[in-house]
Amino acid sequence: MFNVFYRITKSRRVAKFLSYIGYRILLMYYFVARIFLKGTINMTKQEAMEKINKISKQENHKYNYKEITKERNLDLSIIVPAYNVEDYIDECIESVINQRVKYKYELIIIDDGSKDKTREKLEKYKRYENIQIVFQENKGSSAARNKGIEMSKGQYLMFLDSDDVLCDDCINKLLNVAYEKKASIVQGAFYSFYEGNKFYTNMKYREVDVSSINKPLGAPGFPWGKVYDSKLFEKVRFPLNLWHQDTVITYVIYRLCDKYVSIPEVVYGYRINKSGITFSAKKSLKSLDTYWVVEECIKIADEVGLRKDNINYELTIIHLGSIMRRRLSNLDDEILKCVFILACELVESIRPKQLDIKEESILFKDIDRAFKEKNYKLWKLASFVI
Repeated sequence: MFNVFYRITKSRRVAKFLSYIGYRILLMYYFVARIFLKGTINMTKQEAMEKINKISKQENHKYNYKEITKERNLDLSIIVPAYNVEDYIDECIESVINQRVKYKYELIIIDDGSKDKTREKLEKYKRYENIQIVFQENKGSSAARNKGIEMSKGQYLMFLDSDDVLCDDCINKLLNVAYEKKASIVQGAFYSFYEGNKFYTNMKYREVDVSSINKPLGAPGFPWGKVYDSKLFEKVRFPLNLWHQDTVITYVIYRLCDKYVSIPEVVYGYRINKSGITFSAKKSLKSLDTYWVVEECIKIADEVGLRKDNINYELTIIHLGSIMRRRLSNLDDEILKCVFILACELVESIRPKQLDIKEESILFKDIDRAFKEKNYKLWKLASFVI
């Protein structure tokens, strides 16, 4: 809502005010409408799966954990998956090698079968001792990141997208805090940029002992703009051949870390790319990956010993509620109903015996109830409003 008003008014203050008023009106409508939203979809999981499998079938993946190096003689490994980014790759790499760094780091670039001049541009960086460049056939950004993880020798890992940039002193700022606080993850602030415009996202200083909280961390789920203790990825990889692979950060990595710290310093520049997945996903059946990736992340979480507890359950409600509703908004209603039925069955399979959502909002509770009762209309509206 804010983005719509901002595009019209060109004023953040006015857009913020109008979106506040608009959302309050929407809430009033919802609290009346929810009373009349009743009914159950009469469709079995098997029927839903048969229909979905005709257009989007999830593969069974096995991940290789044996190749990850045990030698950690560097402070940081920066992993860059690159595919057809001839216009941006130089700026990305230069933002790394121009840093004034007091730490030992390596830059690992995985060219994922680029068909433009990306490979040609990467050749000139082979002369740098701390830059490793790998050329592989196209396997997707997940496989490229996973390859970088297996090659890494850093105590900490960083993921940098090939059309983005690091801000000056990024590495020092993040690693200083990581070592001082003995943090598993350190997140910095960032700015988004497009055609000369910059939009800053503020981060407050926040230090969290993750093992002591009993609900989702609530930190940004994208992989970039952070440093991670490499131990977090010893038994975790990015889901293969799936859009929205970053979901594994929220589902698994955050839950494995001991201490999370966010700092207010701007360390990362995120390029708004209108040809990327964020903008194109809604128009493609590949957007159904938003469901499959949740299934995959639940499986990965189970493999690393994370419990099917309230945290896992809340994350699933969030991802299969508002996030899935938004990503699948342009798909045919019949397809959406099938995915909803699969989501209902998945939610029920991980529902804790002692579920505690007393402190959650009415909207969250309504989405939970919608899954339990297979109330499609309630899920659709509540997920939109929340």
